Amino acid sequence: MDETLWKAAQLEMQRREAYRERYGLRTMGRYTDEQPFSNRVICAVCGNVFWRRTWYREYADIKVWQCGKRYREKGVAGCCSGNLHEKDLHKAFVRAWNEILDGRDARLPEWEKQARGDDPLLAFRARQTIELTADACHMTRIDLRLVARVLEHVDVHPAGLVSFHFLDGTQVDINCGE
Repeated sequence: MDETLWKAAQLEMQRREAYRERYGLRTMGRYTDEQPFSNRVICAVCGNVFWRRTWYREYADIKVWQCGKRYREKGVAGCCSGNLHEKDLHKAFVRAWNEILDGRDARLPEWEKQARGDDPLLAFRARQTIELTADACHMTRIDLRLVARVLEHVDVHPAGLVSFHFLDGTQVDINCGE
């Protein structure tokens, strides 16, 4: 294995450990290939991780994300943050990624600088982002494999604002209420 790649992998393990400690997680999530948002959706009100829930309705099952502190104790209201429908989370990610693609030319000099920098992990992420955005077309629907490769976490704010934090350091804010 290339020494630079090995160093980047060590830094990635440290980043994940720090992330787990910051949010009180035992793991980075289960079934992350199928559900890459697992343990990556964070409540901007209280700082807790959102959990994926299914609301069973007569006409359909509805997937939502809600703060893990919202209903921690039965009958006692916890965090006041709202629910985020999974379809809205997916649409917001698509919009955020498309914004990155639209701003690629403006971001490219910074990514190239990071790719030449001393931080092996940041250099790896910059090269990865340059490659993923090189000839990419706008997304029209979610690509969960891409989410798993590029997303660090999502902050869910009140009033429908969702902040996507990408592994290359880019942040894109999307208003789901639009």
